[in-house]
Amino acid sequence: MVFKLFSLFKKKMADADGNMARIHYNAIFASLHELVGYAVEYKYTNTLKISQTTYINLNNGLFEHVKVHHSSENLQCRQCNYTAKLKPHLTRHIKVQHGSEKFQCAECSYSTKWKHDLVPHLKLHHDSENLKCSKCNFTTKLKRYLMRHMKVHHGSQKCECTECNYVTKWKHSLLQHMKMHHSSENHKCDQCNFTTKLKLYLRRHVKEQHGSEKFECTECNYATRRKRRLLEHMKVHHSSKNLQCHQCNFTTKLKVHLMTHVKVQHGSRKFECAECNYVTKWKHHLLEHIKVHHSSENLKCPKCNFTSKLERYLMTHVKVHHRSEELKCHQCNFTTKLIGSLLKHVKMNHRSEKYKCHKCKFNTKWKSCLVRHGNRYHTLKD
Repeated sequence: MVFKLFSLFKKKMADADGNMARIHYNAIFASLHELVGYAVEYKYTNTLKISQTTYINLNNGLFEHVKVHHSSENLQCRQCNYTAKLKPHLTRHIKVQHGSEKFQCAECSYSTKWKHDLVPHLKLHHDSENLKCSKCNFTTKLKRYLMRHMKVHHGSQKCECTECNYVTKWKHSLLQHMKMHHSSENHKCDQCNFTTKLKLYLRRHVKEQHGSEKFECTECNYATRRKRRLLEHMKVHHSSKNLQCHQCNFTTKLKVHLMTHVKVQHGSRKFECAECNYVTKWKHHLLEHIKVHHSSENLKCPKCNFTSKLERYLMTHVKVHHRSEELKCHQCNFTTKLIGSLLKHVKMNHRSEKYKCHKCKFNTKWKSCLVRHGNRYHTLKD
């Protein structure tokens, strides 16, 4: 593919005249000889003469794309069945799955295979120094959190959608918004009827629904296609280690639950509505409140008269009422237009997996119910 790209460029250059074309041609192929990847974006007038030439460095993009999407060559791990298209992915796999080297915290029992994970751990848990925002009372241990806070809460730069009034401070959020709402391109699964606007969702779907790789628990018969879920399962069901709240008796197995508890129960920071007395500890709740109660703007369905204040309600409406294809359960005759409903159906009716309380006989198929049960019946007693 790379060769075809430069061959095409060479042919087009032969159609142009003047020293500029020859100089650019030499520069391109000198760079190629030095193993630096470049692509040329060029525009032609009606007379096929070059009107603009732009050099784009694709050293970390084009060649990776070719390897991943247009190459049949796979790199095989010598210790297991793992394969990868890119050498950094194979190196990372070997280090995580088969490597013995670890970085140990000198202050506690924390250990990791990644040096860049040890440094934030030391700052967060064993460093008394705080970085303070110069414009408000926000403090943090990590510089990247402070920079993100400054950009979100005090930054003036915004990324605006050219098709609607969507505004964000994050470029990747704008790109995702454009793909989801203003692009006609769909990525379709070649094994079922699943379609999506985002390639990330397609890869996730293929891995979860059609992939053969599974992560299995060594203590019980639990298996999942997501490594993160296996790690959470191990912490919740097979670990005796509990994370303790420093301000009350609350304990949990998962750090994210502890952070949520501290924010909700002990956090002083609040998001207040400027139009009424509504107060919340969650920023996204405030944004939804403002849209629903204090905004005159409505999002309209392009196919009927349905309107909504919130984007997620409109998307659900479109899927339910205007989507022609249905998602079918492979184990029974159940059909639905929402993938969330299908996953819920499969979990409730065709899976034996249960989340069990390690302090009593309670069990459930829903992790959120187990967490709620633990918070309600066990945290106050411990």
